[in-house]
Amino acid sequence: MNSLKHNLILALIVIFISSCSTNDNNQNESKEISNFYKKTTLIRDSEISSFQEVFYNADNKIENVVTSIDDNWKVSTIEIEYDQGEISIISKRVEYDDSYSDNETNTFEEFEVFQGYEEIILKGINNTEKSIRIEFTGNYVDLIDIFSHSNERLEYYTFKRNSENNIVFFSDENIDFNYSNFDQGNVLPLHREYSIDYLLAFGLKPSKKLPLTQESIHSSGGNSQESTMDSSLFSYDQNDNIIKYGHNENYWEYTYIDL
Repeated sequence: MNSLKHNLILALIVIFISSCSTNDNNQNESKEISNFYKKTTLIRDSEISSFQEVFYNADNKIENVVTSIDDNWKVSTIEIEYDQGEISIISKRVEYDDSYSDNETNTFEEFEVFQGYEEIILKGINNTEKSIRIEFTGNYVDLIDIFSHSNERLEYYTFKRNSENNIVFFSDENIDFNYSNFDQGNVLPLHREYSIDYLLAFGLKPSKKLPLTQESIHSSGGNSQESTMDSSLFSYDQNDNIIKYGHNENYWEYTYIDL
C-alpha cells in the first residue's frame, strides 16, 4: 500500500501540460493553444480512486488545486492569491484520513512570493519555517532548492534538458534519473518523480514532451533500473493533449477546458 500511495502522490501532486498557462512566462504558448488542463481522474476497477482538479479565476489564472488520493486517504489543497495579476501568496493544506493510519500529520504551509529574472522565491510566513527557491529558463524549471530559515538544506532537485527542451536528467540528491524516447503528446508527469509542488501555479514544466524510458541510479549504490511506458496505451485529442493512459478497467483520464 505504501508503494502504491507513493506512486499516486508522484502522479497527482502536480500536473502541468504545455497547453496550460498561468503567468506571463507562457504568453506565447497560451496564444497558440487555448486548452487549459482541468482534471485528472484515476479509475481503478471501474471506480474513481483518485483525482486532481484545477479551478481558474476570471482572468484564467489558477486559483485552487484540489487533489484527492486513494479515496480521500490524502487530500491536498493549493490556494493562490494575486496582487495586480501577479502571484503574491501561495499556500498548501494537506489532510489525512485517520481511519487509514495515525502516523501521518496534517500540515499547512504558506509562502509570500517574490518573482525575479529566471528565479522565484517562496518565503515561508505565518509559522512556515522553510523557503523555496526555483530557478528556470523560459517556461522550464532548472533547479528547486528547499531550505529552512536557519539555512539548512532540506531538499534539492536539479533538471537538465536536451536542445529540444525534453528532460534527459533529474536528481533528487538520493537518486539520479536519465530519460529518453519521448512521446508525441504534450507532457504529463504520470508517476514521474520530477512532479514537484507549486510548479503548476507558475506555469513551469520539466519537459516539452513526456519521456517514456527512464533509468534510475541510487547514490547509495546497487544496480540501475530501467523502465519504459507503453506508448500504445495513450490517447490524444486534436491538440496532442494526452486524454487517456491505460486500458480496460484501470486507466488515467485527463480533461481540458477552453478559457
